[in-house]
Amino acid sequence: MKTRSGFVSNSSSSSFIIMGDTKNKLLVPTLPNDEILTIPDDFGGKQKFDWEVEWSSDFQSKMNYCIVQAMQDEKVMEKVKSALEEFLNVDEIKINLTNDWDKMNNKNWAYIDHQSSISEGEAQIVFISKENIINFIFNPESKILMGNDNGEGFYDELDKHELFL
Repeated sequence: MKTRSGFVSNSSSSSFIIMGDTKNKLLVPTLPNDEILTIPDDFGGKQKFDWEVEWSSDFQSKMNYCIVQAMQDEKVMEKVKSALEEFLNVDEIKINLTNDWDKMNNKNWAYIDHQSSISEGEAQIVFISKENIINFIFNPESKILMGNDNGEGFYDELDKHELFL
């Protein structure tokens, strides 16, 4: 039996995270530039986390997800950047994403659909520590499930995993 705690929604769309528990399986990508990481330009990845029932387990999408979450909290953003700098051994991180449609200024628009953001108390476990951030992004067992409660298959996918909300 699985227990879901903290899942309360009057929304038809949500995203959930699954944290991989095997840290020795971390993938370390090769950067195009050894000193600067530009997100998402260097690796790409999903940038819109909305209501299609879909898994994202690639590190590129999970990195973008963390950055978009962190855009809502300066302290979280500093922790994410610091974790990435240390893990990838880069001197600088440039973020070419925005979640503000009115201030795109040649940046890529990215978003996490409502009621799935850290500002609403969700996905907090990822940002507890630098280790959790790195484990979530670079562990192939960590995933994001996007979905909605309007279509078939969403709750079946949720029931397959131990969820951390």
